[in-house]
Amino acid sequence: MKEEDFVLKRSSSILFEKFLRYLFPAILTMAALSLSEFADSMIVANLLGEKALTIVQLGYPLVLVAATCYVLIGSGASTLYSIALGEGKRNKAGTIFSISMIAALILGIIIFLAEISFFNPLANQICKNQELLSDFKKYLFVLLFSSPFLVTFLSFLFFLPPSGAPLLATIANIIANVINILMDYVYIHFFKMGVEGAAWATLTGYVAAIIFIIFALKIKKIDIRKKLPCKQDFILLKDIITTGSPYSISQLGFVIKFSFFNSLAVSLGGSHAIIAFSLFVQALSIVSIFLSADLQATSPFVAFLHGQKDFQGEKRILHISFITQFIFAALSTAYFTGFPSSFARLYDIQTGPALVIAEKALRITSIHFIIRGFYMVFLVYLQVLGRKAYALFISLFDGFIGNILVALLLCHFTGLDGIWWTFPITAILLLLLVLPVNLIIAGKSDGKLQGIFLTEKNPENPPLLDLTMIADDADLSDVSKKAYNIFIENGFSSKLALKTSLIIEEIAVFTKRRLDKKGYIDLFTLLGQDRLEINFRCIGATGALDEKSEKDLDENLAILKGMADKIEYDFIMGMSCMRIIINRKEKL
Repeated sequence: MKEEDFVLKRSSSILFEKFLRYLFPAILTMAALSLSEFADSMIVANLLGEKALTIVQLGYPLVLVAATCYVLIGSGASTLYSIALGEGKRNKAGTIFSISMIAALILGIIIFLAEISFFNPLANQICKNQELLSDFKKYLFVLLFSSPFLVTFLSFLFFLPPSGAPLLATIANIIANVINILMDYVYIHFFKMGVEGAAWATLTGYVAAIIFIIFALKIKKIDIRKKLPCKQDFILLKDIITTGSPYSISQLGFVIKFSFFNSLAVSLGGSHAIIAFSLFVQALSIVSIFLSADLQATSPFVAFLHGQKDFQGEKRILHISFITQFIFAALSTAYFTGFPSSFARLYDIQTGPALVIAEKALRITSIHFIIRGFYMVFLVYLQVLGRKAYALFISLFDGFIGNILVALLLCHFTGLDGIWWTFPITAILLLLLVLPVNLIIAGKSDGKLQGIFLTEKNPENPPLLDLTMIADDADLSDVSKKAYNIFIENGFSSKLALKTSLIIEEIAVFTKRRLDKKGYIDLFTLLGQDRLEINFRCIGATGALDEKSEKDLDENLAILKGMADKIEYDFIMGMSCMRIIINRKEKL
């Protein structure tokens, strides 16, 4: 393949367009969640006062328990589900989905039953203030009662992006949170339900979102694979849990880490220090909207492409993801480094020692945004590669272990400033650990992984064709001719090379005629010992060959069905994916 043959190169046109279609809904989702938390607390505080807000804050760790569970099941299962879709294993994908939903429901029920069995001791342990205890118990009961609904539904939403419906997941989240905010006011102001009404408002919001999703799935006809699992299939649950554990540990690590730093800030700098640390947490929450959205958009794509063995596409998505997070992080760091006082003023911190400490805290801590973004994207990739122990180490070190150890050391020598320097130094240390480890792993992989990013390749059977075609007649014909020459150069018989190049041209013509507008078609081949796979991908539901369309040419369909040994079609992540299999009945 020559460099000047531009039509025989892969471009990022299709993957980049789809990535953006996933990124923006993910940003909206994260923004809705953050805004909902802020608005929820504000409404409770304004309607009921500080005591009610204290009760909500006391119940927050139990909310995080549920969040840890749905992240564990949802992220782990959806990653494996996406890989299975890429492999063309629809039944396995359906089994993974069904097992995860069963596991999420059972886990939610276990949380409810376990905590309700020790309800009074649990409530007394969390809420030490006897004046608040009665209202806290009412609030706590509703939180626990909501667990099965929340864990199951939010685990389910993880499957919508790989099924081609990221916007549907976003709308469901927005509905849940908007109704939550509205019902806060209704239950508390009109029904006089007190702080208990805030918990019922949350449950009402998610019930409304569940009803919306049920109708939306029927109307939109979203194809989520489902298959009733057999007893032996539940062994997949172990893979689901180990795959999702780094993400869930990050969730728990957030609570552990910031509880520790809250106490440390108070002991070293009093109220001014805790204000500064709270501002950093708020800044981190804002930056996390974009970083988390980037990760949510990246995860199903990388998993799907990994399943397809489209390592070139996988590399391109990672490249897009790294650039995206770098832009978000760099802009955030520039803002918090250059204008920390403007951010502090948003929280009515105008002058005095609190502003001085807050400005220093924001300038120093914001450095770590850029570095952390890199290895969080890499964490997603490690899960897809199956490097679960490595991913778990990164999650633990970033989550709380590394930060706490570094903080104890730095604060011993530098006092309060050690808190702020902990975050960039921990990020740098982790990066310095990751890079050499990656090189060692790549060196031991027999050429299957390469470089500091551990990008995948197939040294034994590299793709003979890996390119992007423009859906016009001249380009399709040109690709077919050059494909024939490449197959001949790689030892194909003249008959097999002609057959394969004709199939490529005919499937490209079929795809082009069904596309509503001129677009791009990704093509890559995989050569096995007994067969050749030709994979096509484009944006838009072109449909399977058996789904007759007036745009089809009968001659075109007859050639395809007559020459291919097997044709598989699927619509995955909003892309038409077709795999043509040619059995090698003769030697090359």
